[in-house]
Amino acid sequence: MSIFTFMLGISELTFFGIAMVKWQNGCIRCLLVPIGFGFMVMTCYGPFLVRSWAEKYAWDHGCNSFPVQIVLQAAGCFGTNLAVAHYFIDGSPMYTYQLDRSNFLNFSLQTIDSSSLATNFSSPEYPSIHSIAYDFVNKTIAGNCTSPTIAPNSTIPCLSGTFYPSNNHLSFNMTDSRENSSSYLRGTDKEWFFNEDPPRLVLEDEGGTTVLETDVASRCTLLKVCMGKRDAGPETIVPIALVLWKQMDFASYCDCGNHADQLV
Repeated sequence: MSIFTFMLGISELTFFGIAMVKWQNGCIRCLLVPIGFGFMVMTCYGPFLVRSWAEKYAWDHGCNSFPVQIVLQAAGCFGTNLAVAHYFIDGSPMYTYQLDRSNFLNFSLQTIDSSSLATNFSSPEYPSIHSIAYDFVNKTIAGNCTSPTIAPNSTIPCLSGTFYPSNNHLSFNMTDSRENSSSYLRGTDKEWFFNEDPPRLVLEDEGGTTVLETDVASRCTLLKVCMGKRDAGPETIVPIALVLWKQMDFASYCDCGNHADQLV
């Protein structure tokens, strides 16, 4: 709260207090008391109430035009090297991945949160990508996928590729050996991570279609990401680890430095 706002509230309260004393009519006095109190509350706290409503609206509706929403949750000040990504389709929780950055980056499936999806192995929305390792020395990706046709809970190598994580157009070049298919994603803006702000990123495929777009942050540790595809393929899973990696850095800065009021 600014000093100006505080002093304005005090002056209004003083004005209505004087008015109460001067007016002898009890009914008018009863009317002035709630009006004066209301003006004081809205002057002092109105901007915060409006901002709170605007932040909640942005968080609830920012990804409305996308089929998949991902809530990235990092640890706060002096937190662990673990963070999670919760995937939602049409507002319903589907599955959760965990990022471990204690040794390079490892992104792995933790839970399937939808009971109907848990046994529907043939669904394109089923998270068959079990784990991904990111090698920052060679800038390579190696992933394993579940293969229920071979044995329950078994995994096989399925993903390979390269990524360029520098602050110069984040990009991914991925190959899925199961489908014998390749995909390429590139950031539209050169810079995508910042010292004092959460990561901001739009990834497009080769045809110029938006595949990933960061939305809004909340309470330092949370960041929402909008995805343009419903399926749990490489384009939906692989890039999220990098965004979560940088969200972990921002969450630590924001929470340790008490900068939550900077969030939009």
